[in-house]
Amino acid sequence: MIAKIAMVNLAILLIGIIGSSLIGIIPNAYLSIGHAGYCLGFKYPLFPASILFSFTCLALFLNRKRNYLAVYAVLLFLNFLMYLFVDAQLSFILSAGAILLCFFCSRPSLNTLFRKISPLLTWSFVVLAGASLIIASSHDLTEMLKPINNMLGDRLNLSYEGLQRYDLLPFGQKLNMHGNGSISFNPDALKTPYFYIDNLYVQVALRFGVVFLVVYLAAYTMAAKRALKREEIVLVIIFTILAIHQTIDDQTLRLQSNLFMLLLWPSGITLISLIKKKLHKEKEPTLDTQE
Repeated sequence: MIAKIAMVNLAILLIGIIGSSLIGIIPNAYLSIGHAGYCLGFKYPLFPASILFSFTCLALFLNRKRNYLAVYAVLLFLNFLMYLFVDAQLSFILSAGAILLCFFCSRPSLNTLFRKISPLLTWSFVVLAGASLIIASSHDLTEMLKPINNMLGDRLNLSYEGLQRYDLLPFGQKLNMHGNGSISFNPDALKTPYFYIDNLYVQVALRFGVVFLVVYLAAYTMAAKRALKREEIVLVIIFTILAIHQTIDDQTLRLQSNLFMLLLWPSGITLISLIKKKLHKEKEPTLDTQE
């Protein structure tokens, strides 16, 4: 029920804002600097693409049992249409990848294969977070992956620059970042040099600290393993795509771009329970203390 309500709300949000921009009620700016594309009523071209990505994941989750082919076709069309307007190549690739993977997973001949690899997929957040931090901490690796860095819009280099400017601390620090998210409404923002860490794992580690990142990764991994235990293979696939998406976009830390964060509450409760049990066990009297 929550997923259905959320999907309807996202649809109303997108239709309302994009429709208003197309008929001239609100501005539909076109950015040729930074990420080129139409903003469709938002501050930045990537914002509507990020919300459509969330809508796509919710629709795939709700379609996991009925497997209507029309749903896959419509979602692919909507994401391609968004790509034509905002030119969000990476978001389109990930959305299309999620649609195709969920479609293939619904085929009986391939479902067994997905079930076999699903246990590995549940570790996606940990693996990608570790890889992100290792690459970002090494200039040699960043240079070695220069073709990939160019394809990712200099994101690897910006993550490396972030770790050069700031130290990894247990509980984080304030980051002074400046992106292009406001230049459609504030052209003067171009006067400030661009510096923005899109990689969510690196940004979380620097802004909120290593402790929070560990808890964050544990919560997502536990949620993915819980989905696997319930044999929700489509949900495991969606978590994997989310894990990949977080290497290129920090919008998934916002609820409107990632409603699946609501599934982290049980993981949080479990983590708190484990910590309490650990502390209680450490306080239990031993034979030495009793003497």
